[in-house]
Amino acid sequence: MNPYFLVIPLPPIAQTRLASLCYGLPQVRWTEEDHFHVILRQFGPLADHRIAEIREKLEHLFFHPFPLVLQGMNTSQSKGKRGIIWVGVIESIQLS
Repeated sequence: MNPYFLVIPLPPIAQTRLASLCYGLPQVRWTEEDHFHVILRQFGPLADHRIAEIREKLEHLFFHPFPLVLQGMNTSQSKGKRGIIWVGVIESIQLS
C-alpha cells in the first residue's frame, strides 16, 4: 500500500518561481511545476474504505485565500528511493 497525503497546490506565481530553480542537478528527475504542492497531512497507507471516508469529508471543505510564505530549501532521500528537494513553509494561523 502506498502512503496518502492531503495536499494543496501552490499558487501559479510560486510554481513559476520555484520552477526557475529546477536546474543544475542532472541526476534529479524534476517534476512538472503544476505538481508542486504543500503537504498538509501525511496519512500513510490507508484501506479503501478509509480513503472513501476522507474524500467524502474533504468534499465539504472550503478555504479562503491566505498568505503563504516559503523559506529555505533542503533535500531528503530514503534508502533505495529517489530523493526530493523541498521548500519550507513558514507556519501561519491559516495552516494550523
